[in-house]
Amino acid sequence: MADQANAQQQEAPHPWTVPSSAKLSQDELRLRSAGVTNALATVERIQSRIPSWQRFAASAAKDANNTPPDWQSIARRFAADTNHPEESLDGNTPREMLNTIAGRDKEAKLQGKRLTFGALLGIHAELLVVRLQEAQSWWDSAQEHANATADATTSTAAPTAPPGAQPAQPVAQPVPAAPQPAPAAVQPPPPAAVQPPPPAAPQPAPHDVQPASAAAQAMSVQAFQSDVDRMKAALDAAVQHSLFLTFLNTVENDHVGDSLTVDDHCAGWDLNSTQIDMVWQWLTNDPHVFGGQPLHIAVDKAHRCAYRQSSKFWQRWWYASALLWGGALTYGVVVGLFAILHVAGVWHYSHSWALKLLVLMLFVSIGAWAHIGAKVVNVNYDNPMSVYCAKSKIDWVALYWLAVLQMYIPVGIVVSSLWGAGNVPTSFQKLGTALLAGYSADSFVSALISKAKSSSSGASTDKQPTTAPVASATGAAGQQTPTNA
Repeated sequence: MADQANAQQQEAPHPWTVPSSAKLSQDELRLRSAGVTNALATVERIQSRIPSWQRFAASAAKDANNTPPDWQSIARRFAADTNHPEESLDGNTPREMLNTIAGRDKEAKLQGKRLTFGALLGIHAELLVVRLQEAQSWWDSAQEHANATADATTSTAAPTAPPGAQPAQPVAQPVPAAPQPAPAAVQPPPPAAVQPPPPAAPQPAPHDVQPASAAAQAMSVQAFQSDVDRMKAALDAAVQHSLFLTFLNTVENDHVGDSLTVDDHCAGWDLNSTQIDMVWQWLTNDPHVFGGQPLHIAVDKAHRCAYRQSSKFWQRWWYASALLWGGALTYGVVVGLFAILHVAGVWHYSHSWALKLLVLMLFVSIGAWAHIGAKVVNVNYDNPMSVYCAKSKIDWVALYWLAVLQMYIPVGIVVSSLWGAGNVPTSFQKLGTALLAGYSADSFVSALISKAKSSSSGASTDKQPTTAPVASATGAAGQQTPTNA
């Protein structure tokens, strides 16, 4: 029995994972995909509500520092009885989001499926729930301390009677008696000795707090501030986990080859550099899996970004073969250019021109490829290009297919220039010239672009103003005022 229990425990999947979707039917795949979509929608809703919770915590902490603080108003705000419009009742507390997640997980377990929130999105979804639970716990604790401080303030604000004091008795008015006949001379009794009244106990002034209650109130205020600070820290951690999940979802839904930097994705969420670096560390170390299926994402460590990889076999090889069909396309463009010049009578075909142009194109391209290879192995002092989780060179080329096509732009310009200048590859010296020209093709085109930009900027600065500034008649000496043309 013990061996059977151990075997079942080993075969059971991790609580925050689901079995791989490699052997699932189409209906099961659609069901799992719908579960992932709903879970990500919940993450996005949580992420949209966190800023309002953070503003609430910051506002409550600010109100608690007022002199004197209005604890009754703070307690009412924690009870959702508030006149602040930014604190809406829709998702006003993390508890509502937690109840939504718990209800869906309970329904999934009753159906005998493991499609829970954490199982679909991974460990960071579980950690997001944990951080929300911590935030709600500190939220409740801060509310209790606010209520206790408000009650203590109310009880000490009203004046109280001294202990042992008796209520004043009403003074009875004497009833006038009927007139009596004058009696014989009666001696009046001697006056009784008047006792002085006892000294009254000192009355406490209104809003005067007793020392014991003042100390208790100070401890309650300190505990409230501590609870709010811990609630803010838990919300910041929840933002980090939600950004990790939404980053993966954004890149997965991009086009093949599109990239997203972690700094751009985390901008505007009031995170410091250390917190953003932590999100980046998760992206480079933790698995990219939704619904038990790996995502098509490659992480570029050199540029702190992630790329969308190809999801289909033919698409992957099509983008990887951009090195070939990009060269063929460039060759066709050059041939078309000189065909137009031939028709116009500017240039004439020579014997075996097609083969010689192909050789020239090949050697210029080899020079350009050598330049790219030098950057990859960091022969020069440029930053190396490193892509994480690219399984092979085919994946690397498939990611940079657009950059490969852009490489052929300077190659086509250099080939056209050499061929038009009559540099036909008929000797090893001319082939070497073609190699060196291809190696420096990007520098050649960059120099042309820089020259064109400098010429255009120089032409604009050489223009002289058509009107001279006119000195102001009422201004100080040396000052000028603009005039309308």
